[in-house]
Amino acid sequence: MADHDAEVHRGAGPLDGIEVLAEGAPAPRHADLQRPQRDPLDPGEHAHQVVGVGLGERCDREAAVPADDGGAAELGRGGARGVPEHLCVLVRVQVDEARREGEPAGVALDGCGLVDDPEGDDPSGAHPDVGDAPRRAGPVDHERPAEAQVEHARIVAHSGVPGIRVGEREVAYDDPWAGEPGRLAVVCVHGSSFGRGTWQPCVPWIGATGAYRPIALDQPGHGDSSGPVCTSVDALAGHLAAFVDALALPRPFALVGHSLGGAVVQRYLGERPDDVCALGLVSTTPQFTVTPETLASWKAQGTGFSEERLDAIVSPGASDAIRLEVLAARRETTIEALHGDLDAIAGWANPAWLAIAVPTLLVTADADTAAIRDYARQWVAGLAAGRIAVIEGAGHMMPIERPEATARAIVEWLDAVLAGEMPPKGT
Repeated sequence: MADHDAEVHRGAGPLDGIEVLAEGAPAPRHADLQRPQRDPLDPGEHAHQVVGVGLGERCDREAAVPADDGGAAELGRGGARGVPEHLCVLVRVQVDEARREGEPAGVALDGCGLVDDPEGDDPSGAHPDVGDAPRRAGPVDHERPAEAQVEHARIVAHSGVPGIRVGEREVAYDDPWAGEPGRLAVVCVHGSSFGRGTWQPCVPWIGATGAYRPIALDQPGHGDSSGPVCTSVDALAGHLAAFVDALALPRPFALVGHSLGGAVVQRYLGERPDDVCALGLVSTTPQFTVTPETLASWKAQGTGFSEERLDAIVSPGASDAIRLEVLAARRETTIEALHGDLDAIAGWANPAWLAIAVPTLLVTADADTAAIRDYARQWVAGLAAGRIAVIEGAGHMMPIERPEATARAIVEWLDAVLAGEMPPKGT
């Protein structure tokens, strides 16, 4: 920028007062081309789509302040810790495979062309290198693309939601570190009526350590996975087995389940004990205590989710944004899957719940249900190699409400397992 200090008349007198006659916001040149823009870190932006922020180094951190900063590393949290030094942003975009769902709709450009912004008194003019936009886009003419990765400095963005054929179903899943060998796979299973959105906030924290490969899937009829749905824990565990076989995951791997997902991973371990080197049971039980009357009431609610039910699975201090994020994690679940999950809950019990031999982590929270907290204490006292973690300031949905704390508990436990610090009792 040029130095105009010499042109400033330092001896000039005070400026005359200025009268403001009117103020107004500039009108957009074209509503389709100039839409309101928001900062990606605005409060409320991407409420349920933000997967999380991960760190590349386990200890070093630095603050990241957005464009409209108030002096804090995170908006509205002046006393919070800074965002990790190696910022990891995961961006998921649903891509239609070639000719799978027909031709996409046209783009409403109202026949306009792209123009160069005028400078000074110059008139606007069409850009010489840009032609008229076509009225309708064609389908993608290639096989399903591999997971794309765009890297710029410390920001890594993954685009595309992976899908894999498992029997008659198309299964959607997140597997951001699939291309990095040497990581221990950590398969994360969601609970009743929810989808992989339960685990998406934790995935970056688990994967950013460099040691683990977190994988979160949608069970049949949940999220972006197709049916037919499963109606029992046995069926859900069988589908999980078919999924990990289709991925050809190296054995053994860690298996972590939340709520009904905890029942599924218990059942999987019983059927395939050699597959699993560590078991994570997050806010779950060896049998569910929901009464038949309550299950019938939930079925009658359909896809609705009352405020009373939401209050029961988050902490009393949960913000409106957290409550919305919890609801968003179950938005795409079909009514058939909801009913199937409730049938699975009604029929589940694990009589061998204290015979689990692999290293096991029990995760509960200070605002979790009393029954789950009690079972967690009994479990850790009776298991051969059990550890308990209590997440503060969270309820049943702690993977969404406190993702960093939940992921840290899982990572520290896995670190201890791999270091041989959690041998079975008596060895």
